[in-house]
Amino acid sequence: MSRKGGRGSHPVAFVDESATVQNIEGRPKYYTMTAVVVNPRDVERVRERLRMETGGNLHANDTRPHERAALTAVLADEPGVRSVVTVRSGFEGKQYEDARRDCLAELTRRLSRQDVRLMMMDDRSGGSGSDKLNRLDRETVAAARPERRQVEIQHVRDDAEPLVQAADVVGWQVRRGMERDDPSQLASVVGRQPGKMQIHEAPRFQPQDQRQRQATSQPAAPGTAPGRRTALQARIDRLVRDARAMAPTSEQALADARKSLRDAQRNAKASAGKGGKSRAGRKSAKGREPKHDRNRDRGGRGGR
Repeated sequence: MSRKGGRGSHPVAFVDESATVQNIEGRPKYYTMTAVVVNPRDVERVRERLRMETGGNLHANDTRPHERAALTAVLADEPGVRSVVTVRSGFEGKQYEDARRDCLAELTRRLSRQDVRLMMMDDRSGGSGSDKLNRLDRETVAAARPERRQVEIQHVRDDAEPLVQAADVVGWQVRRGMERDDPSQLASVVGRQPGKMQIHEAPRFQPQDQRQRQATSQPAAPGTAPGRRTALQARIDRLVRDARAMAPTSEQALADARKSLRDAQRNAKASAGKGGKSRAGRKSAKGREPKHDRNRDRGGRGGR
């Protein structure tokens, strides 16, 4: 896909993941995968608007609250963004790649319904030259997409694609809200547009041929009928409902985010004039995850 737009007339999905790195006692672990679905003709405009409204800082672990608020407000307000879809998987008792596969398979099915043909995802090779992990993603998408639907993956560096970074920020916020059972973390993400900003559970994935073998060899277990509402989905629905009740309109959110960004820029300029620490220096302060720790999950050992 060119930097100018998408492939043909089909919407393009920009995808990234976020996963619990440290298991905090008493709190569940989660894996999320988020897709920002954009009309192909609007891709470049949405990229530029994200850069402008957020001050250019788009990576979840580096963003400040007002920058995350600006980013989610743009996604909710921007007509070129068709939807923002996050799928979640409980991480307890699963390996990293299993949780990722479940999320990617569910996301593939949901994006197929929106006629997405191309998914732009973070390159998992980490500069190693190995295509093993990227190939696993392609195999999952091929196995999960509905019959007669063409869905492809193109892997890109997330630091070179603002819309992949935007998906990272949304997924990070959703994961944090779920881990802490805190609807306020989700308010800016879900907004007041239930059809546009979505959060769903990712069930255990079984390739179609495996499902067919099981269906012919044994009866379905009690309570496993398709579409059954699970405890995790019920919890997601409750959090989303509470978050939506406290969410501002997209116009209010955008106005608040712009004011916060102006205030932060003014304060940073005043601090720099007094010999204070630069923004770049503050990013490496205690409490920030260094980049090599954020990306250590590329081999399947953790998550962002």
